[in-house]
Amino acid sequence: MAYKGRDLAPLVLRYNRCRWPQEPVRAATLQANARLEGGLRVGPRSYRLRYHYDGELQDTDFGRQVGLAGAVFARLSFNQRFFLQSELEYEGLTSSGRLSVPTNTPSFARLVDTSLKRRQALATLLVRYHVGLPVAGRWRPVLLGGISAGYALASEFSVATTLSFPDSRPAVVLPEDATAARWSRGYVAGAGVEIPVGAYRPTLELRYHPMLFQTTGGTLERQVQVQATELQLSWAW
Repeated sequence: MAYKGRDLAPLVLRYNRCRWPQEPVRAATLQANARLEGGLRVGPRSYRLRYHYDGELQDTDFGRQVGLAGAVFARLSFNQRFFLQSELEYEGLTSSGRLSVPTNTPSFARLVDTSLKRRQALATLLVRYHVGLPVAGRWRPVLLGGISAGYALASEFSVATTLSFPDSRPAVVLPEDATAARWSRGYVAGAGVEIPVGAYRPTLELRYHPMLFQTTGGTLERQVQVQATELQLSWAW
């Protein structure tokens, strides 16, 4: 005979009232009323830049950077499982990379250096799904995904080619007239776990957050991608 858990709930409640009246229980049910919460998230972040195009500089070796990420957010709860969350954070990106370009001649060597210093305001819109019901003492898996957009408050982007020679001639540095677009875009995907702590239920989340922005060097346009991984502790109240 097919049945669902909610079909047995009235029977279990009646049995408990008869067998253990001194230990009252209640059935865990979804609350469908909307609720608005505020919160904070913070945690370590690791990111790396790369040229996101098929061109000469796509193999530039950028070093991986590690720092701290955090944001304030507003979270709209619909039924204790589905949530809509908007976030706002201030993000700093600093990285540099170098590429040795083949010249097919021993008369000189060519190196291309790329440097970025960027400070931006970043807005993110997420959909969250918390599996199961928020029962006391029980952890819940969390899935999340969404989109993000950033606007650079300050940005320094440079590309320079250095020609060096095997003899005593000094190296020649040829800087590009390089700029980076103010706007960037990306997406967020992640998973985590909701942990009961007293009356609160913070979440520990692992997020993957790539972002793209356009750069221009002379007459060339190149996209740069920021590949970020974040471990975040999120606390709402």
